[in-house]
Order: sequence, then structure tokens, then C-alpha cells
Amino acid sequence: MRASGWLCALLLAGCASSSFDLGATGTALRGHPPPPSPVLVESPPAALPGPTGIRATRGELREIAVAWDPVLAGQVSGYAVERSLAQTGPFLRIAVLTDRFETGLLDRGFDLAPKAPQAQGEPGLGDGASYYYRVRAFDAQGHLSQAFSGVVAAQTAPPPEPPEGLRVVSRLPRKVALAWRPSSDPTVRGYVVLRSPGAAGPFEPIAKVDGRHRTHYLDRGLGDLEVFHYEVRAVNAAGAYGPPGEPVQGLTKPDPLPPVGLRIEARDASSTLLAWEPNVEPDIVAYRVLRRRSGDDDAEVVATVRAPATSLRDDEASDAVSYRVIAIDADGLESAPAELAASDPDGGARTPALPSAVAAPAQ
Repeated sequence: MRASGWLCALLLAGCASSSFDLGATGTALRGHPPPPSPVLVESPPAALPGPTGIRATRGELREIAVAWDPVLAGQVSGYAVERSLAQTGPFLRIAVLTDRFETGLLDRGFDLAPKAPQAQGEPGLGDGASYYYRVRAFDAQGHLSQAFSGVVAAQTAPPPEPPEGLRVVSRLPRKVALAWRPSSDPTVRGYVVLRSPGAAGPFEPIAKVDGRHRTHYLDRGLGDLEVFHYEVRAVNAAGAYGPPGEPVQGLTKPDPLPPVGLRIEARDASSTLLAWEPNVEPDIVAYRVLRRRSGDDDAEVVATVRAPATSLRDDEASDAVSYRVIAIDADGLESAPAELAASDPDGGARTPALPSAVAAPAQ
């Protein structure tokens, strides 16, 4: 039988007896099969004292370590470890240890005893679950003592808190940048980023960020002037999500406004001088001028004018034409075009009312 199959059989055998000796299993995995567990009986009880010094860890991820001092008086052959969801019980056996000096157990909850409500659906003890433990000794004949150890309380690590300091950098071209402070919880192994078009949700996961100290995410491939809301949740090493914090809003950069005031400054038989007002956006780097002749479906690029210049002389406008001007910003975003019907076939010019901006798509 392969190792994985052998381990499954061992787990099933332990669960079938309603107890599971994690310490013995570890010994078996190292190549030393555990001694057979005795059949334990309550009556007649063994005249043995209860173990002392019982203690348990708190705040570990889905595991609790329980330890106690060995019982040196009497013919002690081992210990039965019991767990409960309440301090007053009922307690159910979860492990049998067959050596008086084996005085500790690492409980991950892989047994048939009930788990805390917070752990329902989890394979073991779950997150943020409280348990109570007690131990009693047994003799060589398997008679359990009536005396118990004291009861010790323990709790697994809770789900991770949301990361603090979530902030957003908006008005980036077709992207939103997120950053937050790293979690102080050592069980955290990363984060999940969720996004929604509205503050009330629903929030859908869009990315997983691995590593407790990786605290940024760049949401790319978005449209222009789009608004989103974001949440970030911490993820522990077992893959459980913590609760979300307050959502933050981010928006992408809008396209530039169409140029305004497009007009004919001067015209003669061979050329037309176009002019327009400078855009209000501070990062406009150029204006693209297009010409469409009468009867043509497609526009042609006349020239690209570098800002801050806002005029162009067209020396090829001999027929009836219309012009379009598009503003371009430093991130490469383009405005809708401003449009102007510039001249008639007989050479006359028509000047529209200002501003003459038509938000039509560029050809």
C-alpha cells in the first residue's frame, strides 16, 4: 500500500474507535508502529491520582497542544485525553497514550468528537474555536481512574482581522492602485482583493496576493472614468478568509475633454488656417487634426500639433472638407473630437457658432 493509502487507513481506524492518538500516529509515520491501545474500562476504577499541571496553548492555527505532568504514583500505564465544548462537559475521549511519560498531545481535531460551532465545515478544529480538556490515568489492565486532572481551556487562532490602512490611488489611466499595511497576525499568509461597482456590493474576488508583507495591488485593464469599490481581506495559512474592512472607492482617469472653439482663422485659395482654444487639462501633450473631404467616408490625419500650440495651416484643403481635432494627454488618452465644416466647393468658408464641438467618434 502506498504511504498516502496507509495514512488514510490509519486515520479511519482511529476515527472508528471514537478516539485518535495523534502522538502514536506520528510515531507510526516515522516507521515505528504504535503499541496496541488497551481496551479501557470504567469499572472497577483504578486507584490512581489525577494528573497535575495540565496546560494548553492558545492562539495557534487550528491546533491546540495539551501537556501535563507525569503521574509517578501507582501502576500507571498511560493516559486518556478528553475534550469538551463546555467547561462542565460532557467530555469525550479523543486520544489514548500508552506510556506514563508520554505527557502531551497535539490536537488538530481529526476525531469523531464534536467541534465548536465556529469549526463546522472545517476538517479539524477550525478558527477561533474554544475547547476544554482533562486527562486521567489508567493501569496495566486498562482500568481508568476516577480522579481527573483539572480542566484547562484553550482556543485556536481566530480568523485574521482585516488589514489596516487600505488606501487607493485614483485617476490613473485605466487602472487603480491599492495599498495597505501588513497584518501583524503571524497566521496570515496573504490577502484577497475584492471589487464591486457599488459600495453595497456584491464584492467579487479579483486577485490573491501571496505573502503577509506584500501589501499592494494594481487593478489593470479598466475603462476610462470608471468608479469601483474595493475590499481587502486577510487569508490565513489554512486558506480561511478574515472579515472585510471598510470599502474604499477608486476611479480611473477620464478622457480629455474635446477641444473647444475650433474655427477658421484665415483662408485663401490654397490654404486654411485652423485654430482652437487650449484644453483645461494640464497634461495635454498634443492635438491630432483630421480632414475629411466631401464624398469620402474616412478621415485622414493632417498633422499632430504639439501642445501648447493650438493652430494649424492646411495647404491641401482645395475641396469641400470638414475638420476634426482630438486632444491627447500624457497617458495617451484621447478626447472625443471637436468637428467643424470648413469650406464649400466654390471656395467659400462657413464659420459655425462657437464653440463647435461634436462628440462624434474619430474615424
